[in-house]
Amino acid sequence: MSVTSGDLIFYGSNYMSESDVTVQGSGIDTTTRVVFDSSTLANAPAGPVGVVSSLTTDTGVYVDIYGRNTAGSIVSGTIEVSGNVISSGTTSFERIMKIVQRPGHSGTITVQDQNSSVIATLTSGTAQVRRPFYNVASDIEGGSVRYFYEKIFLKNNNTTYALLGATIAEVAGGIAGSVDFDLEKYCTDNTSYGSNTSTNRLTTPDATGMQVGSFDSVAKTLIQDIDLRPSGAIGIWLKLTLGAGVAPSKSTYTMSASGNSI
Repeated sequence: MSVTSGDLIFYGSNYMSESDVTVQGSGIDTTTRVVFDSSTLANAPAGPVGVVSSLTTDTGVYVDIYGRNTAGSIVSGTIEVSGNVISSGTTSFERIMKIVQRPGHSGTITVQDQNSSVIATLTSGTAQVRRPFYNVASDIEGGSVRYFYEKIFLKNNNTTYALLGATIAEVAGGIAGSVDFDLEKYCTDNTSYGSNTSTNRLTTPDATGMQVGSFDSVAKTLIQDIDLRPSGAIGIWLKLTLGAGVAPSKSTYTMSASGNSI
């Protein structure tokens, strides 16, 4: 069947460093997704959260949830999954930044707030849902502007049909006004994906591996192959600009993909 929106998933990269001193980027990590089911609830969950699986056999599985409290500090809580019976945590989050499942699950794990509203779902094979730019910080007031770089991917999970004339764009709102992006040059062998890296998340990636070689917020169409092939992926480098003294923001970053399919 034709490519659907459900086939087009934004994933993380192999190195999504949470410090400013280690490598960023490289290949695709299909166990990490970078979009919550509800960015609104990720930014304002109602009370402590709970987890539940679609299968009774998912026991001995743990979900680690990281976020900020009302004082802005990073806090975390761990919840053990009890099959298809809801398990509730005790940690209250002002916003959720990252959800990590371990050691593995067979069903779909749902993370929800106390109103049973879905924040994120982790299907089988998904180990993590997170925001880009985890725990970045601006310089002190009167200091310097900081630039952060992080790499994600768009993958076409349809194994038969390509997304024709694939275009990637920002979705307005959140921190979109502070983020620019560029695409990697698409790998044509359809078995490996762009492996461009940066020295750390404060360093721009090598421009020779990029489609444009500079960053902006303009929607971009694939130019190497034009179509996003079946099971193919395209690397996307994000650039976040933080002025000095900028306070932490309860915002997420979302991208969209469009095109045609036969």
